[in-house]
Amino acid sequence: MTTTSTTHRGLRRSAVLVAACATLLFACSSDGQSPLSTAELPAPEEPASGEPAPEEPAPEEPAPEEPAPEEPAPEEPAPEEPAPEEPAPEQPAPEEPVEDDGGLTSEQWILIVLGGLLLIAVVAAIAAMVSRRSNSPAAASSQQIRLDGILRTGRVVHDSTMLTVLQPNDAAALQSVWSLAQHDLAELEAQVVVLTNETTDPVALPVLQELQSSVVGARGALEANVALRLGGQSGDQTALVDASNQTALSRRTQLGAALQRAATLRL
Repeated sequence: MTTTSTTHRGLRRSAVLVAACATLLFACSSDGQSPLSTAELPAPEEPASGEPAPEEPAPEEPAPEEPAPEEPAPEEPAPEEPAPEEPAPEQPAPEEPVEDDGGLTSEQWILIVLGGLLLIAVVAAIAAMVSRRSNSPAAASSQQIRLDGILRTGRVVHDSTMLTVLQPNDAAALQSVWSLAQHDLAELEAQVVVLTNETTDPVALPVLQELQSSVVGARGALEANVALRLGGQSGDQTALVDASNQTALSRRTQLGAALQRAATLRL
């Protein structure tokens, strides 16, 4: 009897479970929602008095989900360094044929030609320098320098000193003018004498001797004129003074001509 009732209860429970599963499947197929969220499961039947309640199986605990392994971030490939370019092999320059000129190469011939041109340029420069120096007054000899000084002093005596002495002045003014003229004439004569004694040039020597003679003649004519004029004026002396003036002017003309000829000399 107990076995039969137990069998019936088991069948009844199975029928209830089948009906619940059918209801759940129908609900899922109709609205897409889980039947567990909307349908209520039928409460289990209470066992009859005196019958022990069947033990319900304990719900299985869900296994803990293992975290998915993190995928490593893709590493960016390092930039590839360009391979160093290998230099192209240098091709040797074609050798130029060297002409056989007595054993000398073309470079040696070029050096010889350049050396010759340089030597010619140096010789031309030295010749031009010597020519300029010979024509330059700065390179004049000591005799030429002395001659230039004689010409300057002689022109002063000719253009100014002799005419100043020959002007009619009183005795005091004539004495003052004559003292200055004597100094210039004495200096001029001394310079001409020294230059004439030093000169051996056959062309310049007669010109300098003529100049010396004209300077001595001009000085003597002025001395005689001044002596007559300072000695007092009388009838006879007036005619002598006039003649002395003419003589002094003639000596002045000779001095000017001698100075012109001396100016053409190059000592």
